[in-house]
Amino acid sequence: MTKVPNIKITLCMASFNRLEESMIWVRQHCRFVDRTIIIDGGSKDGSIDFFNSQECKDLKVECYVHPWVDNPPGQRTKYLDLIQEGWVLVLDCDELLELPALYQLKFLADEAEKTGRTGIAFLAHDIQVDTEGGIYDSLSNYYNRLFFKACYNMRYVGSTHVALVRPGMPDHCMKTEYQYYHIKPWVDVFFRGCRNYWTTSGVAQNTEDNKWRDFKALTIEKGFKYFHEFSEYIKAGNIDQVFKDWFIKHKDDDNPEARSWFVSYFVFLHPEENPGIGNIDLEYNKDRSPIKLTA
Repeated sequence: MTKVPNIKITLCMASFNRLEESMIWVRQHCRFVDRTIIIDGGSKDGSIDFFNSQECKDLKVECYVHPWVDNPPGQRTKYLDLIQEGWVLVLDCDELLELPALYQLKFLADEAEKTGRTGIAFLAHDIQVDTEGGIYDSLSNYYNRLFFKACYNMRYVGSTHVALVRPGMPDHCMKTEYQYYHIKPWVDVFFRGCRNYWTTSGVAQNTEDNKWRDFKALTIEKGFKYFHEFSEYIKAGNIDQVFKDWFIKHKDDDNPEARSWFVSYFVFLHPEENPGIGNIDLEYNKDRSPIKLTA
């Protein structure tokens, strides 16, 4: 039998109100690593109770609660601050590493160490589920560095889409054909677009984007500071007409993140409030039922 390399692996995730996905994620991955660190944003859906359950304790899961303040790199860096050695595997709760890769993690890290590599990239395999339950399976050509060697003061920077910084650590990455599955229900893609727009107007914060600045000024004027506060507000329905008007005005915007507000509110969450119009993403359907969003 081949001896398993003596390499310590820490698995990390930032979570916020994603209980169902998090349960699958924990049970898929945690038995293959030495330690799991979860930074929870203050979930109210039972996630924290699960992370602190005996099942998770037996799997060496550590849960730390840090209130979510719309700062993805800051939230993710909190788990990096707790790691001093070994290798780090980072996966979101909607990302599942395939089983053969999990069995090979320590061997992959050992091979990387021997060849002077400091990171390992897995091949992305996207799975989208539409509103009717149809599945779209797409193996991309994108390699994502999800597994990397720890170093002092490593951290994430950026805004919506974050980048890893490891001071003094050369970024020599090894690609592997092992896959990770990125599972994206179609309805959640739009709602996450709303979250991205709220935080940064898309892929990068742009203070010159007048419509985004006006939107942010409006939300602040109405007393909403964080996305999770506003998301609960729109989920309840019958929101202030000024927000509905903004959603309708930008329903066919060039920015797909801006369009996401109309789809999320008038198509998925509250089709009963739809004024009888669709947009370039989805046609109007007066019989469409509200759909649960997990983002």
